[in-house]
Amino acid sequence: MSRLAQACLFAGLIAAGAAHAEEPAVADPYQWLEDVTGDKPLDWVRAQNAKTDAALASTAEFKGMEAGIREVLDSDAKIPFVQKMGGYYYNFWKDRNHERGLWRRTTLQEFRKPNPA
Repeated sequence: MSRLAQACLFAGLIAAGAAHAEEPAVADPYQWLEDVTGDKPLDWVRAQNAKTDAALASTAEFKGMEAGIREVLDSDAKIPFVQKMGGYYYNFWKDRNHERGLWRRTTLQEFRKPNPA
């Protein structure tokens, strides 16, 4: 790059910085939302979530989709992901009766049965 091009680039950067520095600060009416742990923003977010939940949950499409998803999640016809540690096999199982999940441990012989214990 020539010295003239470098000088022009440098002058442009200085001018851009000076122009930006002269711009008046604009008050952001939503800056209070940036306090992500504050009571006021969190109350506002909860209120917006409640409005959205009420609007979405009342539609027939949502109810149908929810029923389909629950059917899949509550099904016992899943292929468990198993990890071997030492002499045991472990997996994390979630179904209708264990919504939070259940850690299961078994031996290889027990795991090979149609209904492992």
